[in-house]
Amino acid sequence: MGRKRIVVIGAGPLGLEAALYAARLDHDVRVLEAGRVGENVRRWGHVRLFSPFELNHSTLGAAAVIASGARLPEASAILTGREHVEAYLAPLARAEPLRGRVEESVRVRQIGRERLGKSSPFGEARTRFPFRLLVEGPEGESVGNADVVIDASGTYGQPNWLGDGNIPALGERALGERIDHALVDIAAERAQLEGRRVLVVGSGYSATTALDALCALDAVEVVWATRREGRCPYTVREDDPLPERARLGRLGNALAAGADRRVEFREATVVERVLGRDRRLAVTLRGPAGEDTVEVDRILAHVGCSPDNSLYRELQVHECYASFGPMGLAAALLAEGEADCLAQTSKGPESLANPEPGFFLVGAKSYGRNSSFLVRIGIAQVRDVFRLIERRPDLDLYSA
Repeated sequence: MGRKRIVVIGAGPLGLEAALYAARLDHDVRVLEAGRVGENVRRWGHVRLFSPFELNHSTLGAAAVIASGARLPEASAILTGREHVEAYLAPLARAEPLRGRVEESVRVRQIGRERLGKSSPFGEARTRFPFRLLVEGPEGESVGNADVVIDASGTYGQPNWLGDGNIPALGERALGERIDHALVDIAAERAQLEGRRVLVVGSGYSATTALDALCALDAVEVVWATRREGRCPYTVREDDPLPERARLGRLGNALAAGADRRVEFREATVVERVLGRDRRLAVTLRGPAGEDTVEVDRILAHVGCSPDNSLYRELQVHECYASFGPMGLAAALLAEGEADCLAQTSKGPESLANPEPGFFLVGAKSYGRNSSFLVRIGIAQVRDVFRLIERRPDLDLYSA
């Protein structure tokens, strides 16, 4: 299909894999990263992954890192996010195939098509006009062009709101800087948290990760509020192949059942209002017994993230009304039901196609608000995207 100008947004696990695949096919590829290589992973760098290293890299990536002289972790190693960046993502970005192609501190602000609007024309006719990207870097704003854009920017850093219905609680917008949405390194902030009262909101594994670290402190009080009903918020498989996931699930259920008297669990509870009171925060919670207000020193909001779709508002992207992922993939995931993330497989190239030719969402962003994404699925997505780009249904550099 000829050499194409490809822009990959995000130098995280899947952005680098996509860029490497493009480079191996001799395309002119650039990776634009708003922060540093692996920026989103670095932000939760103290947290240990559930899955072993062998599930979090491709054969192409491993070969590139080894050829650069770096040594890979053991296949079974369970790394922290920081270790994964240092052992794999950073060396991959420096490896010969990607050398000079990864641009840090360059943020994509908007994507459109030269001389086109969103509404017309449709289909292949749009490919006559290159993508136009407004980017902002250390030297200011500039505009670049591309034939293909692969958005692998993820969802971390775009948190959902605390309030009922996923809209802001009263006062939340004004006090947003005092609410922690990222996974706080609680051990590193021990001195600031011991002797304090902390509100944890959420019922995912990020919440239990925070609770696990809080319960390791000598003196702390925790109010744990979840929207879910019932005092057993986690489904735990006894034969779970991811032992850390199983451990956190058991811990969450034990804490919900009262295993640690320092943790006050509130089911079917939402945040109604947040007010600042000197150095503390007064939070009104609404649950089965009505409303009451608790005063806390910190709020750890683990309520999920959403993709930033403002980047491509001028493109013809068919989004799922429920998850914000590409419609074909979202429909396939919905049809699959509540399958365990480890049981998931690639949904095929067509699930990643958009009405906008040459524009693709991969990685966690392609799943939107569906949190069951795994890196190994993203690696398969990279292969599928290039099958579409090259129009070669059997293309597979991973098995070459």
